[in-house]
Amino acid sequence: MLAKSGRSVSELRATYPSYYMSKQRVELSADIDPQSLLDRLAREEQGKGEINPHRWCGRSTSPTAGYTYVAAIPSPSSVVYTEAPSAEEATALADEYKQLISST
Repeated sequence: MLAKSGRSVSELRATYPSYYMSKQRVELSADIDPQSLLDRLAREEQGKGEINPHRWCGRSTSPTAGYTYVAAIPSPSSVVYTEAPSAEEATALADEYKQLISST
């Protein structure tokens, strides 16, 4: 694409939207089953965006709204990854999911 366009890397990059990431850990109690946590998140988020059928994503919405990936692996913590058009939006989205997870 770069060679065909005749543009510099920075010019080509400028044609794509910018996204910012946030990665936050959430401590889980020992009695929380990771799969049941993902199932609950999927139920609570039903209708708010596209939900990955494997339930490894909490919510995936349009590129202007942001994207969330919840990694609830068998460990003492879960990791919430988010992407959004601004750093503040990515952090707010992560905080929203941390609260959902903590309310278990």
